[in-house]
Amino acid sequence: MVAAANPLAVEAGYSVLEAGGTAADAAIAVQLVLNLVEPQSSGLGGG
Repeated sequence: MVAAANPLAVEAGYSVLEAGGTAADAAIAVQLVLNLVEPQSSGLGGG
């Protein structure tokens, strides 16, 4: 199961898990996508 604020990030995390990645790999993928689609909520200061 993958949960995130954006469906594209969820899809990225789920794809990593399906390919045999670890939970940490999926979390990194989710955060990378969130940095692209919701940059205002992904900085050091949060949203």
